[in-house]
Amino acid sequence: MSYGTSQVLTPPHCPCCPNPPLMWKDTTRITDRDPGNWFWYCTSCTRFWHPDKQEKELFTHGSPGRQAGSVRFDPRVPQD
Repeated sequence: MSYGTSQVLTPPHCPCCPNPPLMWKDTTRITDRDPGNWFWYCTSCTRFWHPDKQEKELFTHGSPGRQAGSVRFDPRVPQD
């Protein structure tokens, strides 16, 4: 998997499903102390998958060269 700085981040496909859907980033276990505690989830087979090291870095912090905070904060949600 190769991600450039201008490419849209697309999650991987499920490795087990015959017609593999894109997986969801399950963030239900993320805490302030552990922002990287997330998993891939397949809605078809309902399995959880650990992201590899590159996916973990990229989908937690964003690709190199992106504006700081561009992945962490949703501009539609007011910040305290």
